[in-house]
Amino acid sequence: VFKLGVINIYDAQDLLENKNQNAHFNLMNDIFVELDQSKGERLIETLNGTFEGNGHTITIKIIGETITPIHDAYLNLIHNVTANGVLRNLKVIYDYTMTADVNYASLLVDNNDGVIENIEMDVSFSLYYVNRGFGYVSRTGTGTVRNLLLKITTGNNSWQFSSLDDGYGKFIV
Repeated sequence: VFKLGVINIYDAQDLLENKNQNAHFNLMNDIFVELDQSKGERLIETLNGTFEGNGHTITIKIIGETITPIHDAYLNLIHNVTANGVLRNLKVIYDYTMTADVNYASLLVDNNDGVIENIEMDVSFSLYYVNRGFGYVSRTGTGTVRNLLLKITTGNNSWQFSSLDDGYGKFIV
C-alpha cells in the first residue's frame, strides 16, 4: 500500500513549491499568496490526502487582468478534492476582483468529492459576469461540507447567467 508523505507548509513558497505533490499537507503558519488570474494560477491541483490547516489562515490576493473573455477562472486553493481528500481546520481570506466574462468560476475548490470541514472563508470580491456557474466553496462534486462559516463582502457586481437550464446557472455554497 502506497503511503502519502507529509509536507509541512511554513510559508507561501513552501506551498507553491509543493503544489503538485501527492501528499498530506500541514499548514504551520499563517501565509499570504498572490495568484495571477491572467495565468489561471491555482495552488494545489489535486488533493488525495489531507490538508490540515491547524487553525491557521491562508490569505489569497487575486491579481492581474482576466484573460480573453469567456474563459474559466479557477483560482482555487485546491482545484480537485478527490474521494480520499480532506481539507480541514483552516481560515481562507480571498481578495478577488474579476474583470471579464467567464464560463465558470470557483474559489475554495472547484470539485469536491471528499470532505471539507471546519473552514472559515472571508471573501471580498467584485465580479462582473458569470456565463454558467460559480461556487464559493465548491462548484461541482458529491463530497461533504461540514462546519463552514462563509462571510461575503461584495463590491460592484453584475450577475448574468446565459444557461440557466443546464444546471450550472446557480451558486453552490
